[in-house]
Amino acid sequence: MLKKYSTFLLVAIIITAITLQSCKNKVEKENTIAVSIIPIKYFVDRIVGDKWEVFSVIPPNANHTTYEPVPSDLKKVAKAKIFFESGNMGFEDAWIERFKSISADCQFVDISDNIQKMGGHYHDGEYHGADPHYWLSPSDAAIIADNIAYTMIQIDPDNSEFYQDNYQKLKADIAVVADSLYKMLKPISGSAFLIYHPSLTYFAHDFSLQQIAIEEHGKEPSAAYMAQIIDIAKEKNIKTIFYQSQYSGQSVENIAKEIGATTICFDPLAYNWDTNLLEIGVLLIENE
Repeated sequence: MLKKYSTFLLVAIIITAITLQSCKNKVEKENTIAVSIIPIKYFVDRIVGDKWEVFSVIPPNANHTTYEPVPSDLKKVAKAKIFFESGNMGFEDAWIERFKSISADCQFVDISDNIQKMGGHYHDGEYHGADPHYWLSPSDAAIIADNIAYTMIQIDPDNSEFYQDNYQKLKADIAVVADSLYKMLKPISGSAFLIYHPSLTYFAHDFSLQQIAIEEHGKEPSAAYMAQIIDIAKEKNIKTIFYQSQYSGQSVENIAKEIGATTICFDPLAYNWDTNLLEIGVLLIENE
């Protein structure tokens, strides 16, 4: 008899544990947001505050073109109720369908909706090869904020006033950054800068600057194209090459030696969007 009751007790404990774990997972799913990259996390954090847990699939300082999610990443994505994707990362092209397959009831939202794509080309009615660094443009950052706020208000209307207030504060901060950069960069309007990977396409467009990329269609430049770059650098008296921290600096250093330039590293994927954009502006003005 004792053995019989012990068995019932064990079964009851197991059922209770499973039920509690299911409830825990449900709470985590209802309050968890996944994003592709760190900069998106900044915008989401600003709007949702402490009401949601927000995590980035790609960790800080990782290269979004080569990073592969580990099992713990997939586990987090499976529990997320919302996934904010950048909409144009090679990483997402390779993984987004798998993310959707493991989290069928998760809402996937493209933060680049309503953003005019640049740096690529149209083929068969679709835009390919666009620069995905939309957030480095204040005008596009405002659209990203619109997309996130709209999504949160639709999904969680009970907290709509909270999201709306945070959204207005974020939009005001974006406007301040934009105004500061316009004033800072106005003296060099129309000037050109040399960059290894063309990640400042939208930034350059906002502030009337000319970005000259060393990469040729995402690859190391050919000898012929390199010769053109050297001629352009000499013609425009460009003495600086910008490159992002997620890429190896060695090839950039080799090219810099050929044209007698110095190199400057920056991080387009930094979390603190406002200070990062202002720092990029300072780098451009100081190395004009």
